[in-house]
Amino acid sequence: MCPLFSLPKSLQRSMRVLLAALPLMFLLLPAARAQTPAQVPLLNTSGGGVPPNFMLTLDDSGSMQFKHMPENQFAGGTFLTTNPVGSNTVRWAPSDTYQFSVNPFGTVPGNITSTNYVLRALRSPDTNSIFYNPDIRYRPWAVSTYPLPIATLFAPAGRMANSPPAAAFLDPVNPTGGVINLTSYSFTAVPGSPGGSGTWCYFDTTYPPSVAPATPPVISIKSLVTGLRYTIVNKGTSDFRTVGSNGTNNVNGGRFIATGFGNAVSGTGTARADTPPMTSCALRADSDPLVVNHDPGVYFRLQTQTVAATAMVKDVEYTILTLGNTNYTLVGAPANTPGLIFKASGPGSGTGTLTGYQPVTNFANYAAYSINGLGPFPKTAARTD
Repeated sequence: MCPLFSLPKSLQRSMRVLLAALPLMFLLLPAARAQTPAQVPLLNTSGGGVPPNFMLTLDDSGSMQFKHMPENQFAGGTFLTTNPVGSNTVRWAPSDTYQFSVNPFGTVPGNITSTNYVLRALRSPDTNSIFYNPDIRYRPWAVSTYPLPIATLFAPAGRMANSPPAAAFLDPVNPTGGVINLTSYSFTAVPGSPGGSGTWCYFDTTYPPSVAPATPPVISIKSLVTGLRYTIVNKGTSDFRTVGSNGTNNVNGGRFIATGFGNAVSGTGTARADTPPMTSCALRADSDPLVVNHDPGVYFRLQTQTVAATAMVKDVEYTILTLGNTNYTLVGAPANTPGLIFKASGPGSGTGTLTGYQPVTNFANYAAYSINGLGPFPKTAARTD
């Protein structure tokens, strides 16, 4: 008996349809084999016909002249804080006049000894992504002419002229449009000095007489910022010696410079910063005795710090340095092993230490460097992280 007729009738009908279609499939094979792929790119103007599916836009708003990015925040790892410059622009030297017309704020001095995090964060590529970064090799811009020009004594092949540090071009497209000397520094901002007179931004704990700062608010001891000078308003139950005060000044009215973060201590104490913890820019008077240390070659880099187990911050990554009597497995570590990297679930206890980044508001996070080796601004050793 033929096997086909031993199948159920419904399946027999399906098999007959399939067998009838087989000759047609063989007839279509040559046509299928005749298909060839496109021989030119489909997105080519002569390739045929696939329209573009993306759009390139350029931002030419005023904020494109700003010299800091992000505009309103400092970000370092998991730490984030407000950038007080915001929607204004600053410059790095008084002679830097290039694109300084939109919301000009003032000149941020290259003060390598500054203890204020705002100055250090603005002059650091780790928190200001468009500031000078020594890890990047900055080459002259490419030219748009063709054929490309050959290399010369003053310019690499196919590129604009080199910009010497002692006469860096304000505008690479216009080498005759002004230069800035990145290798000289000045101590004062009076007429006739290298810095000249003008609007300077003050970030440190002492303001010049020509600046009248607003009265800062009273804050909890838990909100102190390292590097700022404070006056104790109400000692309460807090011991301000844990954040920089000495025995004599650990009283109401006592003044001290914060050497630690208040969030690691407790109590009901309050204090007021002697100066606003924000940028203050003002026209410097000739009679102002304040010295402005300015080295245009100064920059700062975020560095890891030794952190006590009790000062760990939730969701921040740390490396175990010493164990002490700390049980790191209680705060997110898979094991108590020196050198182990883990993300903390909160502060720990005990005497162990770790390495990691502290908040960007801690000026000690930023190691100071300068491209110059002049006077009191020596070159600094290489980064340690």
